[in-house]
Amino acid sequence: MSDEQPDIGRIDGNVHWHEMFYASLRSAFIIRPWSSDDKWDLFVSARAQPVPGAPGVLSTRAHTNIPRSGDSGLPRDWSMTVTRWRATANVLLEEPVLDWASETSVHFRYNMKQWADANLVDLLLGAQPISEGPMDPLLMRDSCCYGVEVITGSASALAGLRDWLRRDQSGVHASDLVQLRAELELLRTMSVKAESEASKIIAEGVEKVQRRFAVGRSMTCWVHIEGLLKSHIV
Repeated sequence: MSDEQPDIGRIDGNVHWHEMFYASLRSAFIIRPWSSDDKWDLFVSARAQPVPGAPGVLSTRAHTNIPRSGDSGLPRDWSMTVTRWRATANVLLEEPVLDWASETSVHFRYNMKQWADANLVDLLLGAQPISEGPMDPLLMRDSCCYGVEVITGSASALAGLRDWLRRDQSGVHASDLVQLRAELELLRTMSVKAESEASKIIAEGVEKVQRRFAVGRSMTCWVHIEGLLKSHIV
């Protein structure tokens, strides 16, 4: 009879619990009030790459913290024991947002296989489990591709969300109007200067007016994949 005891501190026979830490990998997509997208592929873009839904916006750490595209998988010698996923947004969960989220499905794939499906509203309201089986968390290994697909199935729900985003939410107050009038008066006074200088000043003034009175706003939504990560800190 062997006296050898199992090493309960190991995961997959190679990694100790103390070599891992709890982490949340995140990827964002943006919904603009005048766009027409109804599908977004997440964890495809790493930092300094276009944000899904906003081709002109490059990802920063605010949008994602993945070290490279999920199409290439985790970096060499990295691994992640995934336990759950969830979603967050930078707007209040008012009725148009919840209506849209209720009609939006989220699909997690790993190594060319679909591993989990959820309704976005469920992920916004609470974390949901990801597992290989009833009791087994998913072990993501290095160089195995992964990603998340978000799809809205209701055109009317998406139109309702964009209509809500298009409403005048610029928050213009009386103090803003006073300052704006003063700036426009300064533009009028200074326009008698050299034409080139006046053109520059007027262009800057127009840009300020557009920013102040811009109607609508964009919405950013994140999906988070969470669990124990063996890696450098991300």
